[in-house]
Amino acid sequence: MKFPAKKVILLGLGVIFGIGFWLGSSSFISGAACTDHSFLGWAWSENAGWISFSCKNTSSTVDYGVDKNPLTGLLSGQAWSEDIGWISFNSADLAGCPSGTCEARMSNSTYAISGWARALAASSSASGWDGWIKLNGTATDASSTPYGVAMNNSTKELYGWAWGGNTANAVSAGVIGWLSFNCSNRSSCGTIDYHVHLAGSTPTVANLTPPANISANYCGDSASFEWLYQDPGGSSLNNYQFRVNTTGNASDTNPAVDLSITGRNDPVNSTTTQQIVVKIIPGANQLSYNISTYYWWVKVCNQSGACSDWTQGPNFSTPERHYPIARVAWDKETISISETVQFCSTADVANPNDPCYSTCWTTSTTPVIVSPDNPSWACSVCFDSSNNYIACQEVGSSYIWDLSSMTTGDYEFVSSTAVSVNPQIRFLTAGKNREVGLDITTGSSSCSGSKLLNANLPIPRWKETSPF
Repeated sequence: MKFPAKKVILLGLGVIFGIGFWLGSSSFISGAACTDHSFLGWAWSENAGWISFSCKNTSSTVDYGVDKNPLTGLLSGQAWSEDIGWISFNSADLAGCPSGTCEARMSNSTYAISGWARALAASSSASGWDGWIKLNGTATDASSTPYGVAMNNSTKELYGWAWGGNTANAVSAGVIGWLSFNCSNRSSCGTIDYHVHLAGSTPTVANLTPPANISANYCGDSASFEWLYQDPGGSSLNNYQFRVNTTGNASDTNPAVDLSITGRNDPVNSTTTQQIVVKIIPGANQLSYNISTYYWWVKVCNQSGACSDWTQGPNFSTPERHYPIARVAWDKETISISETVQFCSTADVANPNDPCYSTCWTTSTTPVIVSPDNPSWACSVCFDSSNNYIACQEVGSSYIWDLSSMTTGDYEFVSSTAVSVNPQIRFLTAGKNREVGLDITTGSSSCSGSKLLNANLPIPRWKETSPF
């Protein structure tokens, strides 16, 4: 199939200076209704003139432009020509295309663009022109190169040619003819520098989620924040800043948390999770308990170096008191089946006659304080309203003992139940690494702990008998 030769753009000096002034003038400042789109710049048709791929190119108050889905490469939106009107890349407008898949799409691997665009004015044309613009084809020029449009991934510039004629590529019915996406196609950039390019996109964040007042966060002294990374140009995350304070001002010079995380390569539409330590007495970049209002912000930057503004997430508070620390202890060094074992979660620290007193306090010295880091205290730790360490028995906690890793025939409670503070349990079968779990609830806070034990067969009793 023959097709017209690609033509060098020939412009008179008046046209050159006129268009050059237009491209360089302040009319390129976007109008109030114009938003960012994936592409910027101009294509050129000798028959149809300049074609704008974004309202950012002019002072248009109409929001138009061509966009690229960063995940699928599908193109959408509209370009504008003063001579032939709207040129659509929307799949809905491309239904019934002459051949192939009726869409415009850029490959995410080769960056070649396939499919069609269409000048919408052709739908009312009586001239026989059908408005179709083919973005790549098999016909070749003198160098045996098939025509088509692609992107240079280094410069983000589109280059190459599209063909706009009727479905038979007849010259007489072609209104657009050859459509050039880059002045380098015919070495005309010295005359006037034009091209269509993928815009330097600005990343954003969405779905900012603060830490919930739940055990998944605070049983481990940690608060979990999440947000969704987005970039209209498809550029991956490179780094982000994370900030928390109590003033509500993102520029506060003394925030509670101020982190700069680098070396990321998270794809578009991925969720970022940031864990922050929570302490009764917080250190640098840590949160405190019993804060009624914390404010937080995120700023993200893409691989191209473009950064979002500070984006504020929903305010949050931290629990009034530290969540309980659940620990399991028992009174025997070796556990044999059929013997009763005293399990301990807490004890009356002032009563040496408490069955669990000597199990929770592991030394014979006078107890000083119940705390998570006191090696003398082996049982659970709870907290009062002032966040002082305290035995859980003193704050009226509730308890659930969990032996679900075993069958009911492996054990039995003795004079106690699964909700007893310090139950007695007898193991009926032998087994290794059996898990005994404990859930402690104080007010609205609840945490779990567990410990493994071995239930052993009893040691045989020997009686020496003289053979004589």
